[in-house]
Amino acid sequence: MIRSHSGKVSNSRYLRLIAGLAILALLILSVDRDALVSQLIHLRADYLLYAAACIVVATLLGSFNAYLVIAIDSAVSYTKFLACYWFSWALGLVVPGQVGDVATLTVLLKSAGLDWSKIMARAVLDKFISFFVMALLAGLALLRFSAKVEIETETMAWAAAIVIVVAAGGWYVARKVLASHDVAWIDRLRSGFLDLAGFMSRRPGLVGINFVGTTLKILLIGTAYWYVFKAGGAVNPPWFDVILLVTVSSLVAYIPISFNGLGTVEVTGILLFSFLGLGQELVLSSYLVLRVMVLVIAWLPSLVILAFSGKSSH
Repeated sequence: MIRSHSGKVSNSRYLRLIAGLAILALLILSVDRDALVSQLIHLRADYLLYAAACIVVATLLGSFNAYLVIAIDSAVSYTKFLACYWFSWALGLVVPGQVGDVATLTVLLKSAGLDWSKIMARAVLDKFISFFVMALLAGLALLRFSAKVEIETETMAWAAAIVIVVAAGGWYVARKVLASHDVAWIDRLRSGFLDLAGFMSRRPGLVGINFVGTTLKILLIGTAYWYVFKAGGAVNPPWFDVILLVTVSSLVAYIPISFNGLGTVEVTGILLFSFLGLGQELVLSSYLVLRVMVLVIAWLPSLVILAFSGKSSH
């Protein structure tokens, strides 16, 4: 049964990858490819460096935020946690869905002696805070641009139906998990969330710092997009509006349609940034550049971590 389930998950990941690549390919074919290439060739290097710096600082801030709620009361140092966090982030970029980094971080910290159930529960809290902040910014975006958005009744009905189906599916999965015969696993998971509840009641200040730090992290990520847009020739795009729209498009990555939002995020970004008058070639080139930039920033240190971990194992 376990192998069958793993096979289905693996097939699902390949299908998402194929779907993401297909969407991205269709998107590239639909735009002016000469203009797209021109955008990529004439990017300003100084603004790209500023964007890269924003990504690095945002990741360091995100790792510290996570450390505050996951491992600050453990024997794991921040340096060790940062290495685990960075590698799990890098792996999460090439694993479909939004749980790859959480699972990897749990495994890495478990090998450092931490209880996996506590790690997972607290990592879920860190993820939830990020999602909550993003949802707040998305709400601000809706208020800010509501006059420019025309939503038909049929579209609202479909959206409501999707929400209901997702909620019902989540409830069904939760019931299956709770009804699992692996009582020990369920008990460990329950103890992890009980530990989380106790931690939140004992250290609410750390949760609050995580919330503030997460907000700053998301602002920095949005600022990275702002710099890349400027690198592509956008003339003083409104900074906060860019952050709001980037946040909305980033939320699309949480929908398990494609490989980490590949294609779907870019399509959403093109639609949203038309509100600011940014051309689709500029938006698409910016999103593609940022995807590559994030992969490079994530994987260069991760390869170093892997190299040193291999030496230490000998």
